Amino acid sequence: MAWTIYYRLNQGEAEVLRCMGTDAALTLPNAIDGHPVTRLGAGCFGGTGTEEALPGEGMRFLETQPPKPAARYNDTLRRVHLPETVRALGDRCFASCRALPRLELPQSVTELGERVFEGCGRLTHLELPGGIRALPAYTFAECRSLERVQLPPFVETLGRCCFYNCTHLKGLDLPDSVAAIGDRMLMNCFALERLSFRIGLNAGALLDEIEGVVRVTARDDQGTVTLVLPEYSYEYDELIPARQFRAVTYGSGGLYRGCFSDRDIDFSLYDTYFYECKRDDPPELAAELALCRLRSPRDLRPGPEAEYWAFLLEHPAVAAQVLLNADDLTGLDFLLSAGKLERGQMDAMLDAAEQAGNIRFVSRLLDATGGGAASGADKSFDL
Repeated sequence: MAWTIYYRLNQGEAEVLRCMGTDAALTLPNAIDGHPVTRLGAGCFGGTGTEEALPGEGMRFLETQPPKPAARYNDTLRRVHLPETVRALGDRCFASCRALPRLELPQSVTELGERVFEGCGRLTHLELPGGIRALPAYTFAECRSLERVQLPPFVETLGRCCFYNCTHLKGLDLPDSVAAIGDRMLMNCFALERLSFRIGLNAGALLDEIEGVVRVTARDDQGTVTLVLPEYSYEYDELIPARQFRAVTYGSGGLYRGCFSDRDIDFSLYDTYFYECKRDDPPELAAELALCRLRSPRDLRPGPEAEYWAFLLEHPAVAAQVLLNADDLTGLDFLLSAGKLERGQMDAMLDAAEQAGNIRFVSRLLDATGGGAASGADKSFDL
């Protein structure tokens, strides 16, 4: 294998300082000279590096084949196996490993350095070991292919810009143990559409960074609620005289994000913005928001409840399409069990289900309409 491993021995343990090479795969040994490998040093894989940049005192190396001339980025490493003895990954340990699609960390790892995975452009998902308590600043910054991260169940701190420019991250579940989040943690996570956290976390700061539509699952001792937040955007308009600017916000999502504080969610305020949602957002989104709110009716007053139902009853085909897109048969059962749908509204939903070819939805709606006879005319569908 074309790798040279530089290391240092200290108090019965081995620290791997730098791995320089060109092969696509590397397996690190469990021990070097009888000393367990417990730490990967700063910049260990972050570019092939140079020997001159390594700490010289006490440094040794395992010579396999001399590496090619140093490069700025590591563009070859695709698979790496770490020993179960490793406890710590130093700053920028895997930074700029641009060809690495996945990484399995041993459960022995409990410490991560700053920017440890920064710039791993092909990394798609990662499950972090359960013993990690903190994700330092820029942990996953610029991981533009990252779609999913399984956070440790007892992680307490998420550092600033932790997921900066993770443009393909789709969802993030924050454990109840999270007590502190850094600023700009989710900046430029344009694809993020699902976020869960415990009420009391400073969610307002997080949500301000997500400009797209996001589905929020918030939990506390009273239970769990699911809410939809529309998208929003803002820009600065230059006024006359020159060099005077005005911030302009577009979309109802900015209003909805203001309902979240570092202590609670203002559900009453959330419900007052439905008019803006109906005015500014697509009807499909308004229907999804109404459905979620009715199914999570924490502090829902009679007036807003009636307004949500009125919109769904006025747009039954739209409501059906929202449920069909999510394949949410439970949501359909919720609408049917409420006893508010009339025959014409159920027929409109039935038409949408038949056009979508969803046999389960068609069957459930046919049962609800008594077999498909509508307004005195026979109505049948091909199943």
